[in-house]
Amino acid sequence: MKIRWGKVQGHLLKKVWGSEEWSVSAVSPYKSSFVDYSEKELLTPKETTFLAKIIKTTAELSLQLHPKMRGKGKDECWYILEAQRDSKIYLDFLPGADISSFYQEIEENTLVLEDYLITYTPQAGDFFYIPAGTIHAIGRNLKLLEIQRPLDITYRLYDWGRRERELHLELAKSEIESKEKPNEIILSKENILLEHPDFLIEEDDFENKKVMKKNYPAHRGKMIFIVKGEVEICVEGEKKMAKEGDVFFFSPLLDFHGDIELISHKKSKIISVY
Repeated sequence: MKIRWGKVQGHLLKKVWGSEEWSVSAVSPYKSSFVDYSEKELLTPKETTFLAKIIKTTAELSLQLHPKMRGKGKDECWYILEAQRDSKIYLDFLPGADISSFYQEIEENTLVLEDYLITYTPQAGDFFYIPAGTIHAIGRNLKLLEIQRPLDITYRLYDWGRRERELHLELAKSEIESKEKPNEIILSKENILLEHPDFLIEEDDFENKKVMKKNYPAHRGKMIFIVKGEVEICVEGEKKMAKEGDVFFFSPLLDFHGDIELISHKKSKIISVY
């Protein structure tokens, strides 16, 4: 089988709060494709265990959670690419939060998230893990890379007064009150940001002209996202240039078991997912 690797093109979706690009996706109808082949080759579910999106916000996303589904729910994580002074991340309840008052303020449309949720002021390079069952919201003026299980079951609790979309408060309440625990994972070990049962996320920094060899597992689909800089990617003698914002994918179906060689042409940073 010919080698399936190279830059991939996703689907840009406009949202009421901004936009999201499904950069690495085997989910219909938004499957990614390789841009370097003459034929449009779409990713298949056999090639990737994760979904990668680039999210840009001009307004807040809904306050939401994803059901745990006995450990098979939509776990996700965010790597912050750009943030402004007024950008916020809302993640999980404050200790001792009055949940009854929280529900009441949602019903009355008077909710102030900072009164009930842990609130972060994110900066570029920050990393957040959101296991299924965790209440969360992404604030305005953010650009982030989202890596998640390829599921799309979402319960919205609050949508900032917007009335275009359905809310699922009762379903969310049952999840919040559930005793089921979220998935156990490992965070931040050396250059590893996350070890999840379905994917691993690494962050690597390169000085200019540095050569790095990555020996990724052959049986897993692999993504390289260029956070900043410019990197030359070499696979079995074939070379391709990747610049800031590019997403490259390496199929587990290709007949290749060696190193992927990366050569920086500027001071660079990459995120690898596999």
